[in-house]
Amino acid sequence: MANRLLRYEWALFRNSFADGFARRRDRLLLLLVAIFAFFWLRDRLGSLALPAMSPRAFWLAVLAALPAFAWHRQLMARLAWLTEHSAVAPAAMERRSRRAYLHTAHALVAVPLLAGAILLYPAAGAALALLAYAAGIGIAACIPMRLAPRDTPANRPSPASVGGGAMLRAILRRQTLDSARPGRAALLIVTTGFALTAAAIWLCRGQPDAVRLAAPLLPPFLALLIASRLDAALIGFLPYAGRGALAVGLAVSALPAAGLAAASAAILVMRPPETLALLAILLLLHLVFIVAGLGRAWLYPGRYGRSVDLQVQIEFAGLALIGLMLPPLALAALVWRLWWLHRRYSRLVWIQL
Repeated sequence: MANRLLRYEWALFRNSFADGFARRRDRLLLLLVAIFAFFWLRDRLGSLALPAMSPRAFWLAVLAALPAFAWHRQLMARLAWLTEHSAVAPAAMERRSRRAYLHTAHALVAVPLLAGAILLYPAAGAALALLAYAAGIGIAACIPMRLAPRDTPANRPSPASVGGGAMLRAILRRQTLDSARPGRAALLIVTTGFALTAAAIWLCRGQPDAVRLAAPLLPPFLALLIASRLDAALIGFLPYAGRGALAVGLAVSALPAAGLAAASAAILVMRPPETLALLAILLLLHLVFIVAGLGRAWLYPGRYGRSVDLQVQIEFAGLALIGLMLPPLALAALVWRLWWLHRRYSRLVWIQL
C-alpha cells in the first residue's frame, strides 16, 4: 500500500479496532456475528431477486446516489482535515495521492452496493446503481464544502462553561454544524424537517409504494445525520465536570427527539395511506440514532473518538443482525449494553453537584 494517506488511515483503523475490541472475548463475539451475518445474507438475498425492469428495481438502484453523496462529502471533509492537521499533510495536498485515496474509499462502498444490485436484479440493476452512484458523487462535488474551524478556542466552550444550559448549547452547537446560535439553528432544522416531510408526502401522491415510503423519510434522515455530530473532546470532559449520565444523554438526544416529533406531526397532518408504516419506520430510525448517540456519549470519556465511533458502528451492526434472527435476544442485549455504559460513565463522575 504505497499511498501514504491509505497507510495512515489503515493504521488509524487498526488502532481504533484494537482500542474498541481489546479483549479476546469481544473479538470472538464479533467473529461469530460475522459468520451468522454471512449465512443470513446469503439466504435472504437469494430469495429477493426482482425483475430487472420493475419500478421497485429502478427506485432501489436510484437510492445508491444517497450513500454516494454522503460518503463523498465525508471524504472531502476528511481530506481537508488531513491537509491542515495531520502528519501526512503533504500527501493530502498531492493530486495523485488524493485521487487514489478517493478511488479506494469509494470502492469500499460501491462494490458491496453493486454486488447487492446484481443479486437483486441482475440485468439492469447494476448499471442503474452505478449511474446513480456516479450521479451522487457528481452532485456532492458541485456543492461547496463549509468547513468551520472546529478546534479554535472561540468555537469550543471552556471547561467552566459546561454546566446546565451551557452544556446543552455546547452539544447543540456541534449538532447544528457549529452554528454560532445553536438554539435558532436547531429550531430551523426542526421546522424545515416538518415542512419538507409534509411536502414530500404531498408531492409523492400517486407514485409507487417504495417512493411514497422513502421520500417522506428522507428529510428526517438527513436531519438525523446532521444531529449525529458530537464533540468527543467536550463530552469526554463532562463527567469530570460533574455532569451525570442522564443529563448528558438528554442533551445529546434533545435534537433527534425534536426532529421525531416534527416529522411525526407532519405525517399526522398530511395523513397519507401509509401513515402507520411511516410512523413505525420513523420511530425505529430515530431510536437507532438516539441509542447510538447515547452509546457514543457514554463511551467518549477516557477514549479516542474514532475508536468509540468504530466500536458503536460494529456493535450496532451485530445487534441488527441478531434482531433479524432473534428480536427478543437483541432487545435484551441492547438494554444490558446501555445499562453497562451508563454504569461506566457514572463511575467517572467525580464532582457531585
